[in-house]
Amino acid sequence: MVIATLCLASCGFTPLYSNAANSYNNEDVKLELAQIKVKHIADRFGQQIRNQLLDKLNPLGQPRNAEYVLEVVMEGKPQIIEQALRDDVTATRETMKIIMVYKLKHNDEIILEGDSIAFSSYNILSNPYSTTISKESAYKQAAKIIADDISLRLAAYFYNN
Repeated sequence: MVIATLCLASCGFTPLYSNAANSYNNEDVKLELAQIKVKHIADRFGQQIRNQLLDKLNPLGQPRNAEYVLEVVMEGKPQIIEQALRDDVTATRETMKIIMVYKLKHNDEIILEGDSIAFSSYNILSNPYSTTISKESAYKQAAKIIADDISLRLAAYFYNN
């Protein structure tokens, strides 16, 4: 264990969440993130992701003359996986798998792209209203997971470049 730690330290590895490498606390990274314009994302779920990204990347508001443009698009439809089946083979729980593809552009050139995947579950209850509220909460949680992932990847990109 000690040898593995020394090997990692000697190669320049620093954990992203350490105080020295925490990209969110790096002033240069904050300035770069503040220069990102987040394009509109389709439907309500996309709005939730965009709002989360705006809070993380542009806490003082979107820049007027942004250097970067972030595009986020859902890949296909959310995949629903039924779980916890009853005796009558109806599900009591569902898990959603949502994939969002993002592209960061600078002067119309893609400088960073990737995808972000979120899994979120909700219970299927006997009351349809309760199930709807549970499902909406799962979508909100998935939007937060995706926005956190994308913003962390952007911060890591700017920290390393």
